[in-house]
Amino acid sequence: MAKYNELMDRVYVTSEMKQRIYENISDPDYAKNKKRAGRFHFVPQVTAVLAAAACVALVSVLYFNNAKINNGVDTASAPGTEGVMGTYEAETYSSAEELSKAAGFKVTDLQNIPFTVTDTSYQFLFGSMAEIDYTGAGGESISYRVSEGTDDNSGDYTEYEKVENEEINGITYKFSGDGKLVNLITWTDGKYAYSISITEGTTEENALKLINNK
Repeated sequence: MAKYNELMDRVYVTSEMKQRIYENISDPDYAKNKKRAGRFHFVPQVTAVLAAAACVALVSVLYFNNAKINNGVDTASAPGTEGVMGTYEAETYSSAEELSKAAGFKVTDLQNIPFTVTDTSYQFLFGSMAEIDYTGAGGESISYRVSEGTDDNSGDYTEYEKVENEEINGITYKFSGDGKLVNLITWTDGKYAYSISITEGTTEENALKLINNK
């Protein structure tokens, strides 16, 4: 508890940040608008409690990320930095090849995207996860993540109506959706974890094309 109190004394959250966090969580459309990244769903009766918890969680995450990305130097406790909270920004790249070099493992573009792609972004998140985001003219989007390990890296905590496992070429793929469309595909090859989040959902046929031609 003493270490926790010491940590909280070192960081500073402005009133604007607190207000923004509370407004986002209180907004009933927040979970829907964030469907691709995180997809958290909140029950109205516990919103106030979660808002307070979110403030504490955000402060802690940003504090440790800030210390991590500064080459292991604890900048939050360095002289002259008391009360200053750092921000974590994803590293962006211009191609899958550049992203692969930064990540230290191979990441390739998805093929057979089920919509016309108008924008593609390549990011290295948290110093451990590669992400490629594809966006279409109509707002469609697909997020493809690769990270070391076998844990689910999708950040999607939705309780889908239909979840099916299918073994293809010795790998078990998990398809999640509403029974008509697939919104999430997750799998691991034993060394790396993969996920494909499809905001608008896609047919099972298109989902199979995504994983067979990644």
